[in-house]
Amino acid sequence: MARLPAGKLTLFAIAALVMLAASIAALQDVTTVAADPLSKRFALNAFFTRTSAMLRALINTGAYPASAGHNDADEAISFVVGVLSLLIPALVVATFVIRVFAVDPFVWRKTTSLCFPWEMDYEPQRADSDSNDIIVAIRWYKRLRRLTINDLTAKVFLHYVAPSPVDGTITARRVQLDVLDGDGNRAQQRTWPIARTGAPFTLWVPLDAPLTDGEIRHVQGRDITGLNGRLVIQLRGEAVGLATAISGQQWYQLGESEGTQIGRFAGVEIGKDVAKGSRGWKRFEDPLRWAVFVYGSLVDTTTLAEYLGRPLAPDLDYVPAKLSGYRRTWSVATDNTDDRAAVVYLTPDRTAEPPVQVLFLDVEEDASAAVEGVLVMVTSEGLDRLRRRERNYEVFDVTARCAPHSTLLGGAPDRVVTFRGRPAAKEAAARGIATGTACIRAEYLQSVERGMGLHGDVVISAFAAEPLPAPIRELLREKRPVAS
Repeated sequence: MARLPAGKLTLFAIAALVMLAASIAALQDVTTVAADPLSKRFALNAFFTRTSAMLRALINTGAYPASAGHNDADEAISFVVGVLSLLIPALVVATFVIRVFAVDPFVWRKTTSLCFPWEMDYEPQRADSDSNDIIVAIRWYKRLRRLTINDLTAKVFLHYVAPSPVDGTITARRVQLDVLDGDGNRAQQRTWPIARTGAPFTLWVPLDAPLTDGEIRHVQGRDITGLNGRLVIQLRGEAVGLATAISGQQWYQLGESEGTQIGRFAGVEIGKDVAKGSRGWKRFEDPLRWAVFVYGSLVDTTTLAEYLGRPLAPDLDYVPAKLSGYRRTWSVATDNTDDRAAVVYLTPDRTAEPPVQVLFLDVEEDASAAVEGVLVMVTSEGLDRLRRRERNYEVFDVTARCAPHSTLLGGAPDRVVTFRGRPAAKEAAARGIATGTACIRAEYLQSVERGMGLHGDVVISAFAAEPLPAPIRELLREKRPVAS
């Protein structure tokens, strides 16, 4: 069936509303018990006034105009008008705002987030922290509060241009991409049973490839280098009670810095009314602000800056901080007798590989203790570099336990993480201490002390008071040769 033009449909709807208001006003006049005769009640000026008031009540912009002679019929009419005042605005939103004027009922984030596996919401993907394949996160929310949408389905397509393999003619290509469903499994689409107002939606699209020089070059097995690749997201759902489909669409250019952010998106306050601009929603476009609490060799911020690939400024990028509920221990080790280890420790003359367990610092839970260290702001890329460097450690969240000693001028972090030893590294340390074969490398201890000294008496004094569980040895550290 062909649709009426927008102008005609608008005029028809206005006329229908006016006729409905006039009919209800007339019914009210007929059923009212009053001294005035009908001829006076239906006088043009009086009837026009009552019709206008009834129209305002129907579109929920005014109170119901109760009659002077209140009776049961007026109560019934009042109830009907009340129900219609709830339905008509929703009908107007769905029919005119969406269908006639083609207003997208969704607000889209201006950029996509290029996330690492450990930044995802799904446990299986976070567990695959050794992978550096990027997952694209796409975010939006529903802005029309009176519109209820069921079975909202999202699909993603890759659009690009490429020469024909036959004659070289430039042709447009469109390929549907896999997304992650609600359980984190690959699927052709993602469906939400109900589209809530005041809650953002996140669609995860695995690229199956890492970034190349900070850019997207491959998408699910396709090389899009120089092919003007774009992602298009298509939404479709059913408007409850209106027997009409709701749809939305958004395009994102791949390979352009203004269309992408590296790292997870900032969180928002779920349930807040987005129309009122609450504090959480003001950061809908922002990336998540990460910080890492360091307590060992990484407190040397000069060396840490080299690892992160950027300069670090005191008070802006880092401040001394305290981690409550933990104590610092020498409970991580690299086992020098393990031929599978990535590094090997040699005697100063390089003639031997002593059978020792080389100890490193760790943190362990202790409700009565606290660890003095440094809180450092990092990007997602920077944190990913540290994760890959610290192979004997895993990252865990300490946001609620970490308190900076002074204010970070660049703003407080959203999430704070730190490192703790992996079970195998902790077992090697415990075995070495128990058998007397554990030791502390002199150069590592010196780097820790040097770094602690950069951050004031509180930090260095706390570390100096902690006992050493093993002797100090001079050892050279080298990468273990790869067996051919």
